[in-house]
Amino acid sequence: MTDRRMIPIRMPADLLDEIDKHVGPRGRSQFIIEASRRELLRQKQAEAVGEAAGAWKDQDYPEVATADTVEGLNTYLRKIRREAERHEEAGRDDAGRGGHRKGGAP
Repeated sequence: MTDRRMIPIRMPADLLDEIDKHVGPRGRSQFIIEASRRELLRQKQAEAVGEAAGAWKDQDYPEVATADTVEGLNTYLRKIRREAERHEEAGRDDAGRGGHRKGGAP
């Protein structure tokens, strides 16, 4: 188990009420932990995108080059994120089976 610390935080009552409606008072901590992890990941990704600006060449990524609108680019990004999520889920499924894939060696 990872090291855990208890911290007092102040949260708007309406936000806490809404969280409780979705996950209940006993699910609060886990919900806040998961939301915090997602937001940290989002911020790190945004930082990485900023640092990598200009690194992609149109000829290497035609899907991005032909995305003539922000929505076109967002559609492409959602597609690759879904693929990454499916890959991640498949990895968790494999781990649940002891790392063995059907019909194959570990």
